[in-house]
Amino acid sequence: MNYSTTPFPNNFEQIIILRIRKAEKSACIRRSICSGSISIISLSAAVFSFASVKDTLSQSGAFEYVSAALSDGTGALDYWKELTLSIVDSLPIFGIAILLGVFCVFLWSGARAIKNTTVALAA
Repeated sequence: MNYSTTPFPNNFEQIIILRIRKAEKSACIRRSICSGSISIISLSAAVFSFASVKDTLSQSGAFEYVSAALSDGTGALDYWKELTLSIVDSLPIFGIAILLGVFCVFLWSGARAIKNTTVALAA
């Protein structure tokens, strides 16, 4: 087998480093766009989830239990365990969990989008 040896250019190392930096920058831009999109989607989901939790809270009667607990101090102290269980039972736990989850995704993706954008702009 006869392999011809082609000499490397003088700036071969610099060419490789520039291509690696270009690939890293484009990867940061892609990650920034994806994280930004997830952030926007999760923010809109958080708005709808907040409206749903607000409506569910107003229908559940949790506000009546809280106002009863705050209006009569002696009754609330005597029956605090039953009152607390009634408040927890009337809360829309699933809706609150979804709202908190979507809000955490918004914070996480927003932080990643900002980090990747600053890295891409600095490169």
